[in-house]
Amino acid sequence: MKDFTIFNVWSPFPHPWPPSKLEQIFLLPYDDGAVQVWAHPDGHIEVVAGSADATEPTRAHFQRVQTPDRSTAAVVGLTNAAGVLGLTLNGTSLASLSDAGDSTYLLPFSQPPARERSIGHPDARTACARWISERQRRFSEKKPFKPKPDRKRVSKTTSRQAEELHESAQMLRDSIRFVATGAKHHLPSIAGVMRSLVYWPNLNPTWNPLLLRLANVRQLGLPVFGFEPAEGPPKEGLVLHIQNLAPSITREFKGQSLMDLEAYLSLQLVLATREDGQTSTLSVGETLGSIASSQGASHYDETIDLDIHRLNQIVTVRTALTERIMVRVAGVVAELADHIVSKLRD
Repeated sequence: MKDFTIFNVWSPFPHPWPPSKLEQIFLLPYDDGAVQVWAHPDGHIEVVAGSADATEPTRAHFQRVQTPDRSTAAVVGLTNAAGVLGLTLNGTSLASLSDAGDSTYLLPFSQPPARERSIGHPDARTACARWISERQRRFSEKKPFKPKPDRKRVSKTTSRQAEELHESAQMLRDSIRFVATGAKHHLPSIAGVMRSLVYWPNLNPTWNPLLLRLANVRQLGLPVFGFEPAEGPPKEGLVLHIQNLAPSITREFKGQSLMDLEAYLSLQLVLATREDGQTSTLSVGETLGSIASSQGASHYDETIDLDIHRLNQIVTVRTALTERIMVRVAGVVAELADHIVSKLRD
């Protein structure tokens, strides 16, 4: 199997820990095979890597892990160098189970910061100032829609558009609840609604996402808490690096910064090395847009972006990565939509 380096964030770390029975907690199809991480009932972690043409996969058992009573998070690193597998948690290399003996690695508890909400935060307007101005510029330069000569159109009132935004937020919440019960067929609906509300991928003035448009009516910010881009690991030899970019309305981690939703959507989510050796990246916004364009309720393509295909296949902490991204961002967008509707009704 080819050498690899994989960085991913497990937030939260699997809970309860350890599991009551052997459980797969990470799966990444790779090189005609797969990289798997298994949690054992005694708390130790097993990494398995193998190609389809391999008679026996490579296995490595790492020392036992102990977690706080409360849920926490971890940056997980998986490596394969000339057939030797490695595992790091928060930058600490775990010893092999045989070398570690009875010693355990204690995963530190991520002490949550004081509860702060991005909406109504005293610094929100300053944090969002650049993107408020950027939205003003883009919408002022937007080209008017040109209907067909034989069709006439009338303008919607701002209140009608606000009602549509409110209904969109309700659709997102309903779909999130359905997905949580296992009804995964609602994920395309989330993708379609998200595209209509926040997707503006380039400088083309024909885009007209509803949430951004109505925020611009009152020059309002769209404040969220997110993680500033990190330098991350070196690109040389890198196969996959998934940044910790979980957004929230309430600050959940000390490392989160107050920023505009559009700043968050522009952050790099995936850094991947293709088979030809070239490096490709996907921002959060590009990821959501590509999902909506190829497997959204309003559009199903015959092909799919390679990096999105990879994300669809990755399972981390019992949840497909694309599901985790869409559901988390959709919940934040729904709250922001309520905020904008409330301001428009004042």
